[in-house]
Amino acid sequence: MLTTSYKRPTKLSGPNHGWSPGFLNNILEKSDAELDGVDYRLLFGPHLPAGRYDEIMYFLPIAFDYLRGHNTDKLEMVSSVFGFCSNNAKNLEADGLLDTIVSEINECLNTWSNKFEIVHFDEKACLEKEWTLTHMDYVKDSEVILEGTTDLVRFESLKHIAVSFYKSIALFDDNQIKASWFLELSRSRFGVYTPPECEEISTLLTDKKLLNKAYDVVYPLALDESVSPTYWKDTFNQLSL
Repeated sequence: MLTTSYKRPTKLSGPNHGWSPGFLNNILEKSDAELDGVDYRLLFGPHLPAGRYDEIMYFLPIAFDYLRGHNTDKLEMVSSVFGFCSNNAKNLEADGLLDTIVSEINECLNTWSNKFEIVHFDEKACLEKEWTLTHMDYVKDSEVILEGTTDLVRFESLKHIAVSFYKSIALFDDNQIKASWFLELSRSRFGVYTPPECEEISTLLTDKKLLNKAYDVVYPLALDESVSPTYWKDTFNQLSL
C-alpha cells in the first residue's frame, strides 16, 4: 500500500503557469473525499501539473485508491496519474517509492481485468441515445486499460509494466476471463481506443495460435446470448475466427 510523508499542500504553485491561482485554490478547498477524476487530472497533468512534485505527492495515494474503485470517471485521470508516475520515476526511486508505484499500477490493471462484463445496447437503446447504429457493445474498463497501458508505453520509463500485463493476459490457459480479455484487447486494434504501439504487445495480440486457442476457451460463453447477442459474433468476425 502506498503511503508518503508529504503533507497536504496549502498552495499549488502551477509551475508551468497553465492555471490561475484562483482555479488551483478551488481544488484545494475540496476535501479529499470530494475530489473526482477531473480534479485528479488537473492535479497531475502530466503536461501541466497543478504543482511541483513535492506539492502533488500528497494526492497520489488517494488518486490510486480512486482509480481502483468503481468510478465511472477514472478514464478522465488515468493518463494523468500514470503519466505523472512515469515522468517522476527518478524522484519516486529517490524517495524509495518506485517499487510500490509499480505494484500500485499493477493492482489497478489487475483490478480492472479481474472481471469481464459486456454492456449491450440493442437498436431501440441506440435510437434513444440518438446513435445511428443497429447495436453497440462495450466491455467495462476496456478503455481505461487501453488508455493506461498506452500511456505507460508512451512515457517509456514504466513501459515494462504494460508489457508484463499483456504477457500475463496471454497466459490464459483455460481461464475464460483472461481469454476473453485477450480477444477483447486484440479486437481493440480496430477500435477508437487501441493497444499501445509496442512490438512485443502487437506480436502477442496478433498471434494466430493464441487467438485460436482463446476462441476455443471462450466459445462456450459465446453460446449464451443473454448478455449480448452480438458482441462475440462481432469480435470473432473482426478477428477472422
